[in-house]
Amino acid sequence: MKKKVGVMIIGLNGSVSTCITGGVQAIKKQLTKPIGLITETEGFTDMCSLESLVFSGWDLRTQSHLYWMKRNGVVPSHMIDELKDEINQVNVLPAPKVQVTNPTLSLEGVDTEFPDLTYRETIKIIISDIKSFKEKEKLETVIVLNLVSVDEDPVLGKVHETLERFEQALDSNDPSITSGMLYAYSAIKCGSPYINFTPNTTVDIPALIEFSAENKVPVCGKDGKTGQTLYKTVLAPMFKHRNLKVTGWYSANILGNDDGKILNVPEQAATKIKTKTNVLTSILGESSELDHQVHIHYYKPRGDAKEAWDNIDFEGWLDTPMSMKVNWVGQDSALAAPLIVDLIRIIEFCNRKEEFGIIKELAPFFKAPYDVENHDFFEQINSLYLYVENLNNKVLEKI
Repeated sequence: MKKKVGVMIIGLNGSVSTCITGGVQAIKKQLTKPIGLITETEGFTDMCSLESLVFSGWDLRTQSHLYWMKRNGVVPSHMIDELKDEINQVNVLPAPKVQVTNPTLSLEGVDTEFPDLTYRETIKIIISDIKSFKEKEKLETVIVLNLVSVDEDPVLGKVHETLERFEQALDSNDPSITSGMLYAYSAIKCGSPYINFTPNTTVDIPALIEFSAENKVPVCGKDGKTGQTLYKTVLAPMFKHRNLKVTGWYSANILGNDDGKILNVPEQAATKIKTKTNVLTSILGESSELDHQVHIHYYKPRGDAKEAWDNIDFEGWLDTPMSMKVNWVGQDSALAAPLIVDLIRIIEFCNRKEEFGIIKELAPFFKAPYDVENHDFFEQINSLYLYVENLNNKVLEKI
């Protein structure tokens, strides 16, 4: 029997999630090609096959996955018609409703009535769901993937610094522990690789980094680099290596899907903007003369088509002022989906090769990669290629 790899998505009925599950099934049925997957290119020879992936997960909206795939509108309708049987096999589990913020509760289809659960009760449910999925589908491993909406940044303190203190905080239902941290803890407890594609603080606290190393579980994140920040990390090195003086970089975004709605709340937007602004300083260096601004606006008619504008002011020879304009229109979910499938396949490969803790080499996929200061895209991607090549040659010790 061929091995099967489970993927449990937190936020299974969101636009990006339905784009992933629909896209993978469409490739399996040869309705489309694997465009955008670097794991289909030379060098990534030992990745798990797309045919091996089995999906499930949690959502606050528990209608069928097929219903939300149609509702989200990111998978072409003619493909959905061909995929109904496969998509109906994707089981949507009710997400434990702990530490859910009001902007999330306001989304269409969310059940706002729920029982009070302790953190330990929540963890018990999540772990049971992971184990049941693995047993039912006869899976070799289960990867947990966080795709929820943007949340407020928590105030971090001593309870996040060590695993011992974190465990005590779980017992007391400390409000500084977020739902994302509960999912990350549960995944690590089960030995499941964990991917945080959101800008939320989840596994990136000392306590859970310690736990991932202790349990020998690979983790990665955070905040997927799909559009504007991606081309910033490509263009900024050009200005640096040409020794041109960047004096201003003004960025604006409009987005009309559920993520855009959540980001219309200032506290949630602040979390996202923080991961989008840090990359330039890393590449161009600290400068009081660089005016870098990032603005995000909810514009409902745009839907899932995210549009970004950038105005870059710079100076050249003889202090000559010049500028560059960039206009990017991209389907948010279609940009994110192949990156996430690549991450699933690579982190499963890392797990097989007994890599654990933070996988820093996955930095090119993220705006704010864990434990990485260098945001130059070309240096990041070269590090990833070298890392995969070395893992291909890694010989595991036999016990």
